[in-house]
Amino acid sequence: MTTQEKLYIIMVNQNNEKCILLTPKTISKLSPINPEIIYDGKEHALLYRNSQETILLDYIPESQRNDLAKLNEILIVEYDVNTKVPANEYMAKMTIVNKIPDISKNLIVKK
Repeated sequence: MTTQEKLYIIMVNQNNEKCILLTPKTISKLSPINPEIIYDGKEHALLYRNSQETILLDYIPESQRNDLAKLNEILIVEYDVNTKVPANEYMAKMTIVNKIPDISKNLIVKK
């Protein structure tokens, strides 16, 4: 299943780690397994949480693109704004490609 993530934050945490804050993933109960971000240095990236879940990170700010393209891995934090605690944290491998795969036919857009 592929979903779109429009609301996320790319930041540096108190440990000086680049991280992406997402809303907690409830599309399945599967834990992240070998998570990986496929990125081409442009405005979109794909986060493969596990073999059954892909998240389209939509509209990456231009100010963040250069830094993201230089990373080997990034911390992903699924942060619950209601409880104000991380629901899940994991490192994702960054893979830089010439062009990310077209996932539009499998994309489920949340309203």
